[in-house]
Amino acid sequence: MKFTFWRFAAVFSTLSFSSSLFGAEGDYLDGPPPITVTARSRYIGDSQLSHTDTKVTWESGGIGAQIPFPIVGDLSGSFGVSVDYFAADFKNFSSFIPNTASPLKHGYEVRANPGLHYHYSEKWDFFGSASWQADAADGASIDRSSMWGGAAGAAYQIRTNLNLAFGFAGATRLGYANTYAPFVGVHWQFAPQWNLSLTGDRTEYVSPILRLTYKADRQWSFFTLGGWETRFIRLDQNSSIPDGTLRYRAGVFQVGATYQVNNWLAATLFSGAQIGQDYKFQTADRGLAGKHTAGVAPVVGVRLSSSF
Repeated sequence: MKFTFWRFAAVFSTLSFSSSLFGAEGDYLDGPPPITVTARSRYIGDSQLSHTDTKVTWESGGIGAQIPFPIVGDLSGSFGVSVDYFAADFKNFSSFIPNTASPLKHGYEVRANPGLHYHYSEKWDFFGSASWQADAADGASIDRSSMWGGAAGAAYQIRTNLNLAFGFAGATRLGYANTYAPFVGVHWQFAPQWNLSLTGDRTEYVSPILRLTYKADRQWSFFTLGGWETRFIRLDQNSSIPDGTLRYRAGVFQVGATYQVNNWLAATLFSGAQIGQDYKFQTADRGLAGKHTAGVAPVVGVRLSSSF
């Protein structure tokens, strides 16, 4: 079976701001890489912030596409784009930050990710990418919400069932120092129906991800994953924390199932928990407005993926 970079589970077409890599789900079928369109939704249930009476829930949903295209010879490109909308419900926020109304109710995340890939040999592939993301409350400035990043690296086929990717990436972050770090991705099919991967995969809202997958048959597969989620959200200049930021961090555990409806459509359901959640609000001049942790929150979600 011929290996190409596009079949490697860690397709580093962009860079997640909660890690140094981005992954897109792939397969090991021969043929050109497909255009993939994904619709997704997630609900994070009630959790109470420590030492307060504040409770918070999240709802989000959106759509994204990954579009590969040939350039010349063994050089090809890709372009990813996505839009997600979210609602955050902070109940009794003044218990979190006294005499302050909730500065965040609705917002959006927009991403654009161009990338290049060069297939050097049967063993080696090289890639580079850039990324732009705006994560903002309704009414916040796009310019002040923008974050930029880039990554470059290589993928190497160690064995027919074991692939490795590695490189270096950097990104800007709202209200925090820029981050620069090496990254690594792995895809290991250690048994005919089992594989283990380390990737970044924004279709799960999480990155990086350590995922164990069992493919029961041609239609059903099951997975469990653990990972880390970090978000930097710019607040509206007319909010109770004008032009400030929210940094949200949490550990993530999920289990789920994917059903291959037909050759071009797959449906995934997942559930799990957000663990060790951390909420930090900063003012526009990077002063601390408030910081608390929250308890474990239940999570459910759905994803529909179409490839053609």
